[in-house]
Amino acid sequence: MASADKTYATGKRKLAICRAWGHSGSGQITVNGKSIESYFPRATHRAMITYPLEITNLLDKIDIKATILGGGTSGVNAARMAVGLGADVTILEVDLERMRFLDITMPGANTLYSNEAHLQELMPSIDLLIGAVLVPGAKAPKLITREMLRKMRPGSVLVDIAIDQGGCVETSRPTTHLDPIFVEEEIIHYCVANMPAAYARTATQALTNITYRYVQLLADHGLEKACEKQAALRGGINTRDGKLTCAAVAEAHGM
Repeated sequence: MASADKTYATGKRKLAICRAWGHSGSGQITVNGKSIESYFPRATHRAMITYPLEITNLLDKIDIKATILGGGTSGVNAARMAVGLGADVTILEVDLERMRFLDITMPGANTLYSNEAHLQELMPSIDLLIGAVLVPGAKAPKLITREMLRKMRPGSVLVDIAIDQGGCVETSRPTTHLDPIFVEEEIIHYCVANMPAAYARTATQALTNITYRYVQLLADHGLEKACEKQAALRGGINTRDGKLTCAAVAEAHGM
């Protein structure tokens, strides 16, 4: 979708979603502070990045910048889609080992340690903010306050992937695929709970590929024996014999 001064693009891959706004411009693509020609000297690499812009006739017309909170599966895939759209991508992460991994595997994106100072610095210049924060079993922390959101340019986009765990932005609230967006503080919010349901068959196949062996183990041996054979199952037990066994869930509900 394009207008006189802005262009809107969407990219999705399994559990990841990227929605990007681009400003009218000259097609400037900056990667880690360098021009695309300097950072990607091979023409084949540059062609992969610029292809989506070429086929939409936007290559020389827009500048794009995106910021992603969280460097897990959702955050990384969202970053890949944004980089493929030609966006200037920054990923904020707290795990230093994960940051090293991202630097090696995603040379087309910047990485920053996730803290309030870096967020405050980035907010006025970003067109797209993707919240991909996950604390297993617990409520997502509120990393973006309403006051911080006001620093973003009007018409910018926020995608809160963490909405299933309560959201990582103060202004987020759950939406549906039928009515996916709302505007708060002049920022477009996309906070659909269960985003993978947009591609239900693909999402189900991806989930089943990972969980089927655990289901089969439980069916064949029962809970106790299955946990002895596969210790990872113990981390998935939230209740047992009428008692809550997951500390993170208890804390999230004040129990």
